[in-house]
Amino acid sequence: MLMILITKKLLSPILSLLLYATASSFLTTLLPLQLQERGVSPWLMGSVTALFYSGLIWGALRIESYLIRVGFIRAYVTLAAMLTTSALCFIFTQNIWIWLILRFFYGAGVAGLCLVIENWFLKIADDAYRGRVLGLYMLTFYIAQVLGQSLLRFMDIDGDKPYSLIALLSTLSIIPMAWTHLSSPVPDEKSILSVRKLAAISPSGMTGSFGAGMMMGAFYGLMPAVLARMDYTYGDIATLMVVILLGGMLLQYPIGKLSDFFPRRWTLMLTCVLTTLMSILLIHAKSLPIPFSVLCFFYGGVMFTIYPLSINVLCDFLSSKDIVAATGGLLVVYSMGAVTGPLIVPGFLAYWGTEGMFLFSAVVAALLMIFVGFRSRNKQLPETSRQDFLPLPRTTPAILQLDPRGAFVKHLNKVKNVFNRKTP
Repeated sequence: MLMILITKKLLSPILSLLLYATASSFLTTLLPLQLQERGVSPWLMGSVTALFYSGLIWGALRIESYLIRVGFIRAYVTLAAMLTTSALCFIFTQNIWIWLILRFFYGAGVAGLCLVIENWFLKIADDAYRGRVLGLYMLTFYIAQVLGQSLLRFMDIDGDKPYSLIALLSTLSIIPMAWTHLSSPVPDEKSILSVRKLAAISPSGMTGSFGAGMMMGAFYGLMPAVLARMDYTYGDIATLMVVILLGGMLLQYPIGKLSDFFPRRWTLMLTCVLTTLMSILLIHAKSLPIPFSVLCFFYGGVMFTIYPLSINVLCDFLSSKDIVAATGGLLVVYSMGAVTGPLIVPGFLAYWGTEGMFLFSAVVAALLMIFVGFRSRNKQLPETSRQDFLPLPRTTPAILQLDPRGAFVKHLNKVKNVFNRKTP
């Protein structure tokens, strides 16, 4: 009954999130496939993805003041219109340098829309059930990603129709937000720990987040083009992308929960070992469709788990009051990795061909495993400091306030404010 009530209150932002995230997921795969057809170099393909994540970082850190100034609904309409305009501009020009600029603005617009939706979720989420609200957000986000990839099976990527559909979905996402009767939320003041502080607290957590960002940025930006080079049809590419995403969605939580019973950094090391192993097996199975598909599922499951495990490694060394600021900082580190990865992978592709994609993830995961193993010898964690594992989304720092591990501190601060209030 409680979840029905929560879902009813969040229906408008859920529908808006589902629509624009589906459009964004579709565009993420559409662009590398079209660039591959045009014979664009992998380096430029990687640059398109790097600019998207650069825009995402800029938007997540800079747009919130604009949202507060003009109001969340008007800001949502403006940012959704920016996504629609960007999608339509891909139709009017084939200049790759203009596409780079468009991808940056699209990334900034996505970050702004995420801020609006996430602050709406925060407005609804009381401390008692913020974990369930976070789960609902992540479920909606993953469903949208799967739907976006699935559109490839039903639409020819050539011509104007794909971009028109992306623009249509972005525009339709305005309607649920415009109809909502809730007042605009006022976001809490948020802080983000610097990279230097994160490195001092947990080098393993920070390095793991950066490495995960490198692999995930390369995956989203270049995997569709790599699969196309391996002579998979667009329908098959859509299926494989969905399989990888489902692996990340379904295996992330059970693998992460193992880290509640074993040393967290050992679990992170094991996940890196499995990512390296899956990457090597994919190289040898690339000509065997069924084994390749099965391996893709487990590849997504272990690779997608590295980032939330890295966050939880860091959180084990923090008190509850510092978790939101620290995870916000790690999200920026992750995004920096997502900018870097797509710029490095083209070198692997140039030397090793399509195998370079999987070799890159194998190398990054292996180096991360070695680093975490070295750090594990230097710093032991008191058992009383361990936090429960919690998978977190990779969008903006706003949604990280739904982390229920910081709920008690937030409630305690409200109580303190009441007692510290001056009487007239």
